[in-house]
Amino acid sequence: MSSTPILTAILGVPVRAQDRLAYRQALMAYLDGPKAASAYCVTALDRIMGKASGLMSADGIFAALALYLSERADGGWASAALILLLLAVGLCCTTLWATSSGIAAERVTEQAILEHGLRLVMGRTMRFTIALWLSGFGYLFILIQVVLGLVSPS
Repeated sequence: MSSTPILTAILGVPVRAQDRLAYRQALMAYLDGPKAASAYCVTALDRIMGKASGLMSADGIFAALALYLSERADGGWASAALILLLLAVGLCCTTLWATSSGIAAERVTEQAILEHGLRLVMGRTMRFTIALWLSGFGYLFILIQVVLGLVSPS
């Protein structure tokens, strides 16, 4: 059995090129053509950017907690959490890059715009999903640090 379905589930986007092509064709059929599918991509990019901004805000709060906990003598879990949260924020920042077209002016067509939009959506979805996983593990490490602090004598 291939690990691709697992990677697709973990990353939130189709991993194999044939799966991405099938997704694009299904999206165009469902939305009645490339113009509507391109509009869908714009909405999806906006949604991803909003989610990334929210995750960065949450990570900032938890990073402050992790920094406080890491200053303790036994703050190894919190230090690891801080590193994970910093990586997650860095990945979230990459979803906020400008979306200017990477298409040469003489090659602008509906298909080219749609393909560019889908590449942006899939790449940013994947990076956001990885950031979400990193944040989740960071939060778990903070929880472990807090529980260890509660049960160990000071």
